[in-house]
Order: sequence, then C-alpha cells, then structure tokens
Amino acid sequence: MSTNIDNTLKVLGEKLGLDTTVMIKAQEYHRLCCIKSNLDRIHDFPKAVLCLELAAKNVGVGFDKTTALKLSTLTPVMYQKYYNLIETTLKLSEVLTIPKLCVKLNCSEAKDLAETIISRYKAQNSVHDHLNHPQYNAVAVYTACKLKSIKVAKAQFRQESQLRLPQWKQLESRFFEFVKQCGLEVDQKQSSKKIKDSAEINAAKLADSAENKSVPEDVEMHEEIEEYEVWKARILKEAMEALKTESCSA
Repeated sequence: MSTNIDNTLKVLGEKLGLDTTVMIKAQEYHRLCCIKSNLDRIHDFPKAVLCLELAAKNVGVGFDKTTALKLSTLTPVMYQKYYNLIETTLKLSEVLTIPKLCVKLNCSEAKDLAETIISRYKAQNSVHDHLNHPQYNAVAVYTACKLKSIKVAKAQFRQESQLRLPQWKQLESRFFEFVKQCGLEVDQKQSSKKIKDSAEINAAKLADSAENKSVPEDVEMHEEIEEYEVWKARILKEAMEALKTESCSA
C-alpha cells in the first residue's frame, strides 16, 4: 500500500512540476493522514494531491493550484475544505494572529480595536477550548473594520476563517451583538465623533489663521499704493518746477 501511494505521489508530483524534496515531505504527511481517523473520508488520490500542496507550502516553493484541482477530481469548495481539515489535523497551519491578519488584509488601523474585541470575548467565553481557531481572530478584525468604517472584502475574511458561509454569518452576527452588549460600539462612535469634532475645530483654526494672514497683505498693498502716490506727487512737483524755470529763462 505504501509503495503504491509513494508511486502515486511521485507521478502527481512530476505532473505538478515538484522536486524530490517536496515529494518526500508529502509522503511524510500522507503517512500521518493514514493514522488520523477523521481523514478516512478523503480518498487516497485527492489526499495525495493535498499532501503535495501542503508539502510545497512547507518547503516554500510554488504550487500549480489549477492543475492540482483537476488532478484531485474535487470541486474547489471540497478541495479547500479537505485542505483545511488536513492542515488543522496535522497541526500544520500557521497561527493567524490579529497583527498578521491586519497586515495581510491591509487594515492595520483596526488592529488595536480587534485585539480589544477578542480579548473581551475570550474573557467571557473562557470555557471554550477552541478559541484559538482562526475564525475568531478573523471575525474580530472584520468587526473592528466595520466599527471603524474601514472598507474591506468580507470574502477574504471568510476565507481566512475557514468557515462555510452559514457558519460565518452566524459568527459575524454573534460578534456584532457582543460588541453592542459590552459597549464597544458606543465607545467607537464616541471616539469617531471626537475625531470629527477635533477635525472641525482644526479646520476653523486654519480658516481664522488664513484670515489673519490676509490683513497684513492688505496693509502692505495699501502702503504700496501710498508710495506710488508720493512718487507721483514728487514727479509732478519736479515737472512744475522745471516748467517755471524754463519760463523765467525765457
């Protein structure tokens, strides 16, 4: 049985353009899968493809997902579901922290609020031993983004959460209800109002400053006009005196 699987992995690996290092790691993962009863539902062929992708990720090389999907005979949804299942069962998944998630999804300004949300949620739900599942950090960051009016793609957060759509909707609703109950939504609205008020005050100060600066410019222009009038009077006076001199000479 082991020889057949090794041969299968080799053939699939070659079709996917993977080297020997990846195939050896995939063999290791496949052997571990065989002793995990919750993975028995996955047939050997698609399981081999999934192990190759996980091995490629571990080694740090590129992976042809399009070809892998065709070889696995699975739908994209089932492929991702089984991939997540194997990754979680073998404890291969990287811990998706809130800072990493915020950087990955380009919403770093939501980090502090998201950490506050998840911290309070864990404090009130400490009886659950699965709170380290990525779904909680994902929905905490998403909730923080919504409270701070940061535009984000919900689909990206759902993908990171490894949840199906109905499960995601349920968790999303639970977290929004939670932030209301603990007053985080009100706190955020008050904070946003303070920021808005502060911005309006600063804008008013800038406007006043601009008006004050315009006064010296008016004075300076007035002084320039006065200097011109003095110059004009002097020229006229000199011209009149010159005419008088000429008249006397005549």
